Amino acid sequence: METLRKQFDYHIWRIGAYADHILSLPPEVFDKPVMGSFDTLGKLVLHLEGAERYIYCVATETPMNGLNKPVGTDAHTVARHWKTMAPRWQAFIENLTLADLQKEVGVPRKDGTVPTSLHNALIQAIDHATYHLGQLPYTLRQLNQPQQKISTYFAYIFTPHGH
Repeated sequence: METLRKQFDYHIWRIGAYADHILSLPPEVFDKPVMGSFDTLGKLVLHLEGAERYIYCVATETPMNGLNKPVGTDAHTVARHWKTMAPRWQAFIENLTLADLQKEVGVPRKDGTVPTSLHNALIQAIDHATYHLGQLPYTLRQLNQPQQKISTYFAYIFTPHGH
């Protein structure tokens, strides 16, 4: 349980660090074409934020009720909203028990809802973000933009960040 909490705390820290970095970029870079899974930085940011919101709703069993719709198309607006996910996750994770992690949650899909454990949903949040956050430096290099300073796990554990 403690290991998952620490991993999730790192996940939350990364969201804030990357959102702050994205907010520091000039707005004109978000729609420039790039090579990769997403053809613009703006689409990558939109996907990261939307997926984070989706997995949060699954984990917390919060009805989607429009939460699965984009919060905007302007990457700065999306990044600001993405950053608001950190305290939401923090409040949720703080009170989890081992029994909670084994609880079944439903993952809405096009072909119906698929059951999984809360533990699996939380691992998906971390894994998905890790994959796409790894795309950000490559995308930023293509745009000749500064990269996020350091967001590795060592940076997290060796840097004071309020935890």
